[in-house]
Amino acid sequence: MTLTRSSVPRRRPGVEVEVVGEQAVMLDAAGTVARGLNQTAARVWELMDGRRTVAEIAVLLEGERDVEADVLAFLAALLERDLISV
Repeated sequence: MTLTRSSVPRRRPGVEVEVVGEQAVMLDAAGTVARGLNQTAARVWELMDGRRTVAEIAVLLEGERDVEADVLAFLAALLERDLISV
């Protein structure tokens, strides 16, 4: 499946983001650390509600900079690891 700016990403059941100190980590359904998340990635996860498109998520983050390419890259990596669906 290809992720585009009009894709609507959805969290997979059982995949969680936990804050440990100042870092956020993504845990898969088995509780294994799947990856560490920077502040922007943690915010993307927070905004991913199953209704917003990739473009809409990027617009909400855009106050910092043009982030659509970064959002697409992050979500593509999660999709590849089967941590989200579209």
